[in-house]
Amino acid sequence: MQIVLALQNSLVENLLKVWAKISTGKREVLNKLVKVTLPFHNFKNLREKLHTIADEIGSEHWMTTDEKALNTIVPGVTSAIPFTGLFLKDLEITFTQPDYINENEIRNQWEKIVNFRKQQLIAGIIRRFRSFQAPCRSYDFRQDENLYHLIFDLGTDP
Repeated sequence: MQIVLALQNSLVENLLKVWAKISTGKREVLNKLVKVTLPFHNFKNLREKLHTIADEIGSEHWMTTDEKALNTIVPGVTSAIPFTGLFLKDLEITFTQPDYINENEIRNQWEKIVNFRKQQLIAGIIRRFRSFQAPCRSYDFRQDENLYHLIFDLGTDP
Protein backbone atom coordinates (compact mmCIF):
# COMPACT_ATOMS: atom_id res chain seq x y z
CA MET A 1 0.00 0.00 0.00
CA GLN A 2 2.82 2.38 0.84
CA ILE A 3 4.37 1.82 -2.59
CA VAL A 4 1.08 2.61 -4.31
CA LEU A 5 0.70 5.78 -2.24
CA ALA A 6 4.28 6.82 -3.03
CA LEU A 7 3.68 6.36 -6.75
CA GLN A 8 0.62 8.61 -6.48
CA ASN A 9 2.69 11.43 -4.97
CA SER A 10 2.35 14.56 -7.10
CA LEU A 11 6.12 14.83 -7.59
CA VAL A 12 6.28 11.25 -8.90
CA GLU A 13 3.17 11.67 -11.06
CA ASN A 14 4.78 14.71 -12.72
CA LEU A 15 7.65 12.60 -14.06
CA LEU A 16 5.95 12.35 -17.45
CA LYS A 17 9.00 11.05 -19.33
CA VAL A 18 9.40 8.20 -16.84
CA TRP A 19 5.71 7.29 -16.93
CA ALA A 20 5.82 7.28 -20.75
CA LYS A 21 8.41 4.47 -20.62
CA ILE A 22 6.20 2.23 -18.48
CA SER A 23 4.13 -0.24 -20.46
CA THR A 24 0.36 0.09 -20.65
CA GLY A 25 -0.06 -3.30 -18.97
CA LYS A 26 1.98 -2.26 -15.95
CA ARG A 27 0.10 1.00 -15.67
CA GLU A 28 -3.18 -0.96 -15.72
CA VAL A 29 -1.88 -3.12 -12.86
CA LEU A 30 -1.02 0.06 -10.92
CA ASN A 31 -4.50 1.46 -11.60
CA LYS A 32 -6.06 -1.75 -10.22
CA LEU A 33 -3.87 -1.48 -7.13
CA VAL A 34 -4.88 2.16 -6.71
CA LYS A 35 -8.56 1.13 -6.79
CA VAL A 36 -7.96 -1.53 -4.13
CA THR A 37 -6.17 0.91 -1.82
CA LEU A 38 -8.65 3.80 -2.06
CA PRO A 39 -9.47 5.06 1.46
CA PHE A 40 -13.19 5.46 0.72
CA HIS A 41 -15.72 3.70 2.97
CA ASN A 42 -13.01 2.82 5.52
CA PHE A 43 -10.81 1.08 2.91
CA LYS A 44 -13.68 -1.18 1.86
CA ASN A 45 -11.92 -2.56 -1.24
CA LEU A 46 -8.72 -3.34 0.65
CA ARG A 47 -10.65 -4.98 3.48
CA GLU A 48 -12.51 -7.19 1.01
CA LYS A 49 -9.25 -8.34 -0.59
CA LEU A 50 -7.63 -9.01 2.80
CA HIS A 51 -10.68 -11.03 3.92
CA THR A 52 -10.50 -13.03 0.70
CA ILE A 53 -6.83 -13.77 1.14
CA ALA A 54 -7.31 -14.63 4.82
CA ASP A 55 -10.01 -17.07 3.76
CA GLU A 56 -7.73 -18.69 1.19
CA ILE A 57 -4.89 -19.17 3.66
CA GLY A 58 -7.16 -20.97 6.09
CA SER A 59 -8.45 -18.45 8.58
CA GLU A 60 -12.12 -18.78 7.66
CA HIS A 61 -12.93 -20.39 11.00
CA TRP A 62 -11.74 -17.20 12.72
CA MET A 63 -14.08 -14.92 10.78
CA THR A 64 -17.49 -13.68 11.81
CA THR A 65 -20.49 -14.23 9.55
CA ASP A 66 -20.29 -10.59 8.43
CA GLU A 67 -16.64 -10.99 7.47
CA LYS A 68 -17.33 -14.18 5.52
CA ALA A 69 -20.00 -12.35 3.54
CA LEU A 70 -17.38 -9.88 2.26
CA ASN A 71 -15.25 -12.61 0.68
CA THR A 72 -14.77 -12.85 -3.06
CA ILE A 73 -12.50 -15.47 -4.59
CA VAL A 74 -9.17 -14.28 -5.99
CA PRO A 75 -7.63 -17.28 -7.80
CA GLY A 76 -3.97 -18.01 -7.14
CA VAL A 77 -3.52 -15.74 -4.14
CA THR A 78 -1.99 -17.54 -1.17
CA SER A 79 -0.58 -14.78 1.03
CA ALA A 80 -0.25 -11.05 1.51
CA ILE A 81 1.47 -8.47 3.64
CA PRO A 82 -1.43 -6.61 5.24
CA PHE A 83 -1.52 -2.88 5.87
CA THR A 84 -0.83 -2.80 9.61
CA GLY A 85 -2.45 0.61 10.00
CA LEU A 86 -5.81 -0.88 9.08
CA PHE A 87 -5.66 -3.41 11.92
CA LEU A 88 -4.40 -0.81 14.40
CA LYS A 89 -7.24 1.53 13.45
CA ASP A 90 -9.76 -1.29 14.01
CA LEU A 91 -8.22 -2.03 17.42
CA GLU A 92 -8.26 1.66 18.34
CA ILE A 93 -11.95 1.98 17.49
CA THR A 94 -12.82 -1.25 19.30
CA PHE A 95 -10.95 -0.17 22.45
CA THR A 96 -13.14 2.93 22.69
CA GLN A 97 -16.18 0.74 23.35
CA PRO A 98 -17.13 0.31 27.03
CA ASP A 99 -15.66 -2.60 28.99
CA TYR A 100 -19.03 -3.20 30.63
CA ILE A 101 -22.45 -3.21 28.97
CA ASN A 102 -24.26 -1.41 31.77
CA GLU A 103 -21.46 0.97 32.77
CA ASN A 104 -23.78 3.91 33.51
CA GLU A 105 -26.02 1.84 35.78
CA ILE A 106 -23.37 0.12 37.93
CA ARG A 107 -23.90 0.65 41.67
CA ASN A 108 -21.45 -2.00 42.88
CA GLN A 109 -18.90 -4.37 41.34
CA TRP A 110 -21.32 -7.33 41.36
CA GLU A 111 -23.60 -5.62 38.83
CA LYS A 112 -20.92 -5.37 36.15
CA ILE A 113 -21.76 -7.14 32.90
CA VAL A 114 -18.64 -7.67 30.79
CA ASN A 115 -18.89 -6.51 27.19
CA PHE A 116 -17.96 -9.86 25.62
CA ARG A 117 -18.71 -8.52 22.13
CA LYS A 118 -15.83 -6.05 22.53
CA GLN A 119 -13.50 -8.87 23.57
CA GLN A 120 -14.63 -11.00 20.61
CA LEU A 121 -13.94 -8.14 18.21
CA ILE A 122 -10.45 -7.59 19.63
CA ALA A 123 -9.67 -11.31 19.41
CA GLY A 124 -10.97 -11.45 15.83
CA ILE A 125 -8.81 -8.51 14.71
CA ILE A 126 -5.71 -10.06 16.26
CA ARG A 127 -6.46 -13.51 14.80
CA ARG A 128 -6.99 -12.01 11.35
CA PHE A 129 -3.67 -10.17 11.55
CA ARG A 130 -1.87 -13.29 12.80
CA SER A 131 -3.37 -15.36 9.97
CA PHE A 132 -1.13 -13.41 7.60
CA GLN A 133 1.98 -14.34 9.58
CA ALA A 134 1.77 -18.11 9.05
CA PRO A 135 2.42 -18.14 5.27
CA CYS A 136 5.31 -15.69 5.73
CA ARG A 137 7.20 -18.24 7.80
CA SER A 138 7.82 -20.22 4.62
CA TYR A 139 9.49 -17.28 2.83
CA ASP A 140 13.17 -17.89 2.24
CA PHE A 141 14.69 -14.55 3.18
CA ARG A 142 18.45 -14.43 3.29
CA GLN A 143 20.38 -11.84 5.21
CA ASP A 144 22.58 -9.56 3.12
CA GLU A 145 25.68 -9.30 5.31
CA ASN A 146 26.95 -6.09 3.66
CA LEU A 147 23.61 -4.31 4.09
CA TYR A 148 23.22 -5.66 7.61
CA HIS A 149 26.62 -4.32 8.69
CA LEU A 150 26.05 -1.02 6.91
CA ILE A 151 22.80 -0.44 8.80
CA PHE A 152 24.10 -1.88 12.07
CA ASP A 153 27.17 0.37 11.96
CA LEU A 154 25.16 3.56 11.33
CA GLY A 155 24.65 4.15 15.04
CA THR A 156 28.29 3.73 16.03
CA ASP A 157 31.08 6.24 15.83
CA PRO A 158 33.97 5.35 13.45
